[in-house]
This record gives sequence, structure tokens and C-alpha cells, in this order.
Amino acid sequence: MLDEYVDSMGSRCLDGSAPSLYFGKGKKQDKFLFHFEGGAWCNSWDACYKRSLGHLGSSKNLPATLIKGGYLSQDPKENPNFCDFNLVFLRYCDGSFFAGDLKQPFKVKDKQLYVRGRSNLYAMLDWLTKHAGLKKASEVVVSGGSAGGIATFLHSGFIADYLQGVRVVSAPDAGFLPVDQNSAVAKSLNWLVENMNISGTSDYLKECISKSPKNKLWQCMSGTYLYSKMKMPTFISNSALDSWQLTNIAGLGKECIKTPSKCMSKLTDWQKHFMNVLNNTLGSNPNSYNGINGGYNPSCIQHEQLQNGHVYSKQEIKGHTLRDTFGSWFHNDKKVPRWNIDVPYPNNPTCK
Repeated sequence: MLDEYVDSMGSRCLDGSAPSLYFGKGKKQDKFLFHFEGGAWCNSWDACYKRSLGHLGSSKNLPATLIKGGYLSQDPKENPNFCDFNLVFLRYCDGSFFAGDLKQPFKVKDKQLYVRGRSNLYAMLDWLTKHAGLKKASEVVVSGGSAGGIATFLHSGFIADYLQGVRVVSAPDAGFLPVDQNSAVAKSLNWLVENMNISGTSDYLKECISKSPKNKLWQCMSGTYLYSKMKMPTFISNSALDSWQLTNIAGLGKECIKTPSKCMSKLTDWQKHFMNVLNNTLGSNPNSYNGINGGYNPSCIQHEQLQNGHVYSKQEIKGHTLRDTFGSWFHNDKKVPRWNIDVPYPNNPTCK
């Protein structure tokens, strides 16, 4: 709990409680792995109110410890590449991708709520600097899943600037959204940017918001735009058949996810669409093809990948796991291809 920052920085969760993080000290004290927690976002004031009643809007009643798998595991067998890093789990309780900044609280149903995502991020970095030796870091991985993947796109550049001279790499997981202009997701992101003062932590985000028409503000929060601005090495972990995207963007419904055989053609059409959007986006950043960036894009129906132990260490694309692909990319040992893109659905037997 970062209680000291409530008064000094105005940092708060939606319900007014202090922001928080989990910190696991590693054997390699100069190595850090940041994970932005996911959990959608506020798309209305009523949605903010509902979030404030649980862990996505409050730090009250949190467990004292947190055990995660995949790249957050401290088990060297499951996570040989990062198990001995300082592991930092940045709790998400502002509903605005750690980017909202409303100076004044607001009331919903007689409850006073706060949007202080950007201040929460500043507080977390300050605490890690004072208490965890962050400024002595030599390497930092900035990552996160789902909404945390979007936060990774948004804030990796700022964290790299904060840690001048430190090697910082970005690994957004399940945060690359091929959003359509007329989709409900685009409209909800528009609402967020318009109402929560999303000026963010980067100049390119501020510029995008200032120049975009109101009905296209969602683009400023999309990996399809943000990736083109990423200067640090970036690894995109995202299934071409992301289950959240299938439901919320493709509109296929939960029955399709439960029984894929009922909508096979729609699934293959979406995979083609996702890969077309991804390939077009990769062309916007020269680091995509010059041996700097990388990615892992399976054709499996799933959502977050990096902290899913099975997906991370058991699932394969052409004989390579996400664990080995991400680790090889990070260490630049060239043992595994930097980009691993899967065969068309449903031809990967390790998806199960």
C-alpha cells in the first residue's frame, strides 16, 4: 500500500484508497520486470462506480501476497529467463490504463470517486526508486496483460525516459486491439479519453489526442497507432484469436468460443483480419524488420499469454514456446526466431 502518496501526490484508487503494488525481490537486484495488471476500463461513470466496489477500483481487502505463473513465476523450471528478476505487479485500480488525471473528485450515487491513474504510476515509480533500488537497474522489462497491455503501449516510453541510460524493453500482452471505427470498443475508448483527461505520459499521445476528431480519439489508445511510436525494443504477445477480442470486437459470442466448430469460417476470417492489421502495423515501425522487435502470435483461442503457465511454457508455434521465444528475443541469443507467427486455425495441436 502506497499510503504516503495519497497526500503528497494525490494518488488514489477510484474509491479513494491508496494505490498499491506487489514486489518480489529477485536475486538479480539490478533486473526488473514490471507487469501492469489488466481488467478493462471505465466506459461510463456508472461503470466507474461499479469498479470502485471491487479490486479493480480499490486497494481495500487485498491479499497480502500474490502468486502468479508464466513469466511472473519464481520457479526456475517454469520461468528460467526471469525467475531471478525483481518482479513488480502494478495493481490497476483507476479504470483509465494508469493514464487518467482528474484533479477534482466526482460523485456517483453519493459516492466520491477519483481518477488518478497517472499519479498512481508516478507514485509507484517513486516508491520503487526509494525502496527497491529502481534507479540502480541495468535492465527493465515493461509488460502487462489485456488493459495492462494497453498501459504497456502507453507508458513504456515514459518509463524508459525516467530510467535514463537503462536498457528498457516493452512487451505488451493481449493489448493489440484491431478496433473498428464503429465498434462498441471504439466508442467506449472515445468516452474514456473525452471524460478522464487522458493526456498520458508521452508527447505522442498528447499530440494524437489534440489532433484527432472526437469520434476517432480511440485510435490514440490503440496499439495500431502506438506501436508506430515505440522507440524501445518491443515484443508483441497476442493471439490472433484472442478470446476477448472475438467476443467484444468481432462479436462472435461466447458460444463460438465454447464450441468453435459451430463458427469455423468466422474464426478463420477473424484470424486473417487480425494478421492483416498486425502486418500493416508492423510496417509503420522500422524496428519490426531490422532485428530489434519480435512477437509471438498463436492461432489459439485464449487471452493473456505471458502469465499463463501452460501457454507460456507448453504451447508451441513451429516447435518454439512463448517462454523460449520471449527469452531468446530478450537475451538476443538468436536461438529462436524473433517473430513466431502460427499456422492457420485450427492446425496447432498444442492449443488445447
